[in-house]
Amino acid sequence: MTLNKRQKIGLAIALPLIVLLGVLYYTAHSLDAHKIIQIAANQVKSQTGRELQIRGPVSVTLFPRITVAAEQVTLSNPSWATDPDMLTAGRVAMTLRWAPLLHKQIEVDDVTLEKAVLSLQAAPAGQQHSGNWVLDVPSGQPSTSAFEDSFVFNINQIHLSQVQVNYRDQTQAVSQSATIKRLDITESGAQSLLDGSLILNTLPVDLKGNVSSLTRLLAAGDATPAALALDLNVNLAGQPTKVQGKLTLTAASTPAVDLKIQSQALDLRLLNASVSAQAIEENKKSAPSGSKPNRVFSDTPLGMDQLPIWQGTLGLDIASLTLPDGLVLKQFNTMLVAEAGDNAMLTLSPLTFQLGEGRVTASGTLSGLQSAQPTIQGRGYATGFSLGHLMAQLGESKELTGGPTVMAFHLNSRGATPHAIAANMAGEVQISVGPAVVSSTLFNNSGDFLVSVLNTVNPLRKSTDQNNLQCLVAYLPIQKGVVRINQSVGMRSDRLDVTLDGNLDLGAETLALKIIPQQRSGLTTGVSPAGLVQINGTFLNPGMGINKTGVVKQAAGVGLAIVTGGVSLIAQNAAGVVTRSNPCDNVLRPWPQVAGGLAINH
Repeated sequence: MTLNKRQKIGLAIALPLIVLLGVLYYTAHSLDAHKIIQIAANQVKSQTGRELQIRGPVSVTLFPRITVAAEQVTLSNPSWATDPDMLTAGRVAMTLRWAPLLHKQIEVDDVTLEKAVLSLQAAPAGQQHSGNWVLDVPSGQPSTSAFEDSFVFNINQIHLSQVQVNYRDQTQAVSQSATIKRLDITESGAQSLLDGSLILNTLPVDLKGNVSSLTRLLAAGDATPAALALDLNVNLAGQPTKVQGKLTLTAASTPAVDLKIQSQALDLRLLNASVSAQAIEENKKSAPSGSKPNRVFSDTPLGMDQLPIWQGTLGLDIASLTLPDGLVLKQFNTMLVAEAGDNAMLTLSPLTFQLGEGRVTASGTLSGLQSAQPTIQGRGYATGFSLGHLMAQLGESKELTGGPTVMAFHLNSRGATPHAIAANMAGEVQISVGPAVVSSTLFNNSGDFLVSVLNTVNPLRKSTDQNNLQCLVAYLPIQKGVVRINQSVGMRSDRLDVTLDGNLDLGAETLALKIIPQQRSGLTTGVSPAGLVQINGTFLNPGMGINKTGVVKQAAGVGLAIVTGGVSLIAQNAAGVVTRSNPCDNVLRPWPQVAGGLAINH
């Protein structure tokens, strides 16, 4: 048969294609999927010391790309870990490149991980590494074969789908969990592009952005510090947040952090879902059934020694921050500085935000995190805001209006438990409140004990629906956990002057206070000029009598946070106790002194 010119040209084109397809077909079918998986397992073993096992079927598909898939894949944990496996995956798939196969080389282009569980765990005390995520390169491993050396993980894409991540702390309890619904990682030059969504505990999180090339960091090994630059847009329960900066991780040293988090609006009420359900359950299990606290300040350690040790800075810049109770802080800015070493320290300096029309400035340090007695220092100054504005934000605008307020403190203490911190407290606290109108309903809803005290101090208060406060001042010096009130708390209303005298022992949780009321000149309040009320007892187990005529029904909601129960109130003669004509006069100390130098412009 004679071929014409067109048929010859077509045959010339078809033959090479047929040969090429034949070569590709032979190459693809000559692949041993089990051998490829075994090579991958050997590579993992030689690089990490962990066992990679496949308990399910292994398959190969040719089109549209060569894909080797394995089911029921596990990666072992170190011997000290709680869970036997660090990773269990329902399916792992690797896509191979065609061209290297012609040279008897295997290059992995992308990896897909589906229906997996990743178990991370902090190492117990005494372990060399911080957690099971640190993968050792074991010494004395046998050399790989030439074929295994041709196996290259040059990964361009990683796809994660339905991956559960659990984190166990040093107590072996699962304290955090996340479900990665979808996460795509794509290599692009010196960067890895991230795009995905996950659920942190129960908080929905979407993220998109870039980090330093993850494959390059993995290829560099432990000998080179892993400097990971981040530029991420994170969506927290529908609230856009920007995360930028750098993380530097070195196997033999403390992680270095230089991050800044920015957001135009962040509502913590929407983030309450991030509280770990597992942690709540663990707390329920650890608490004895039906138990009641025997102290206001617990002896349970705060776990400061469990805080991660790092060095560097973490900045927050939030235009509008809404607290869980609805209070809104504007222009919230702070910088957290961490120092590692024997005296590991966290420094908050400065913390500033707008509160209504006012401004709050604060700073603090927490040092000796790994010691038995960490040291705490703090100072703050707030001015220009009003209690009425705060009550309005809390949805109680009818309960109080007005009340311009200035507040300052400087405090220091040491201890690992709330009780130790309270017992060792030292410093000063001061507050001044200007004219305000207070609804009687606010007092009536404050609990039986406080209502009984108010009725004793001012028997005629129930005849009015509101109280006109002219001033309220308090200067509270604290030494060794004892608050000494030397007539340094005073209040004046349109009908009554009140002065407090006595002390509060935060360590022993006892109080001995005298409430000294005096009626204003020319007004009839029903209060004897010589009337005095004395309060004695403990914070949780006070006396139960009141002026021999009343009974406190229930110890609750006293207004002062530390006074939580009914105590005996004994009317006594107090003639001549108060020496000032106005209980608000000569009480306050210089604001810069109380604020530890922050109130320089007051």
